[in-house]
Amino acid sequence: MSKMIVLMCSLMAGSVTGATASAEATNKAVVGQSLTADAITAKSLQNNEKLAGAKASPASAEVASVPLQLVDLPEVGRGRFDYLFWHIYDARLQTVDGKFVDYQQSAPVLLSLTYQRDISKNDFIDATLDQWLYQQRELQPRHREWAALLSGIWRDVKVGDTLSCQRDATGEVQFFLNRVYLGSIQDVSFADEFLDIWLGSRTSEPTLRKQLLSAASVQKE
Repeated sequence: MSKMIVLMCSLMAGSVTGATASAEATNKAVVGQSLTADAITAKSLQNNEKLAGAKASPASAEVASVPLQLVDLPEVGRGRFDYLFWHIYDARLQTVDGKFVDYQQSAPVLLSLTYQRDISKNDFIDATLDQWLYQQRELQPRHREWAALLSGIWRDVKVGDTLSCQRDATGEVQFFLNRVYLGSIQDVSFADEFLDIWLGSRTSEPTLRKQLLSAASVQKE
């Protein structure tokens, strides 16, 4: 089990009273699989008409002046993430047509995590960095920059909260907590590397990846 916010995701837990030092480490380890995702908005649909793959440089974060709304998308797959004795979260992947080819062709791509434990924002960010380190073997300056942006967007989550992230065809990722818009990051590299925490071929949780992509016609490698 790799060290596991995450987006997510990473991305990253909650603590249990009377837990041992080993249990505390467990909480942080599992947060990285946490991020972020139930979001498709009118703004997202407009963004899909932009040139696909356009990359913003440097990465930027923003909060919409008009609150964004989520709508339902067809489901690709879902799974449950457990670590040792703990049920951490339930994950769900949705796309425009209920299939997953890649982030570009399947946009918008929506990942939602419903938590069964309390997780702090700081643990989210730490675990997200841990996941990028796991997948890429070395943290780059861009990872620290992304972590700083996430710090201004993410919130602590409680049991029952759903944290969502939606990636559109332009590479913008929008974050929502219980369907309330939190903010967005416009950067293709961030969008891909964040969702790769769950969906990439080098994920630390291949079983969950397989569950999420269960109905996909082509899995992203």
